Amino acid sequence: MPPTTSTQITIEKSPDYIIKPVAAIRLKKAIERCGRSRDIKFIVVLRDPFTRTVSEYLHWKLYLQSEGKNIRSFEKLAIKNSGHVDNLRAQVNTSAYSYHVQNWLKVFDLSQMCFVDGDRLAKNPYPVAKKLEKCLELEDFITQEHFYYNKAKRFYCPVDRKGNPKCLSSNKGRPHPKIDVDVEMKLRAFFKPYNKALYNVTGINFGWR
Repeated sequence: MPPTTSTQITIEKSPDYIIKPVAAIRLKKAIERCGRSRDIKFIVVLRDPFTRTVSEYLHWKLYLQSEGKNIRSFEKLAIKNSGHVDNLRAQVNTSAYSYHVQNWLKVFDLSQMCFVDGDRLAKNPYPVAKKLEKCLELEDFITQEHFYYNKAKRFYCPVDRKGNPKCLSSNKGRPHPKIDVDVEMKLRAFFKPYNKALYNVTGINFGWR
């Protein structure tokens, strides 16, 4: 990590931390050595679990194809031959958010978690960013002018200090494959109790179907 002064905040990110309880334990030990365990906060960005599952599948599929390898259809990957959801499949298991969040809450306090609705962030980032700004206890700074809607990419881009938009890479916002309706219903039914448990833990209604 880079050196940080008393007036700065250092941010580091990874999509994998939340699904690895050992990461929370190791991080807790590391920051306790510095005597700063209460200074750390976690930004947890979550999106519709079904959409996230399909998105990860698509990312994995495109990567394997670039390596000259084939991958089964989403339907065959997510659903077992028995017709049940394959809950041990990584793409599916990662979207069972409450399970992972509760593991982290065994190590850290809920007040240290800043939950972000990833779907709302993509559609209208300003109010979501303002809420996050407050959770992180930052000074009032973000305005509507810090976001630019790119019509070609069909999503918002942050604007830097010079007024230049900094859009995400081209692999973001890719169209998802059409998924069998019955498979979608099975997955949404599978995620429903996890969504309810997440609401019970966080008190946040993400509005997922």
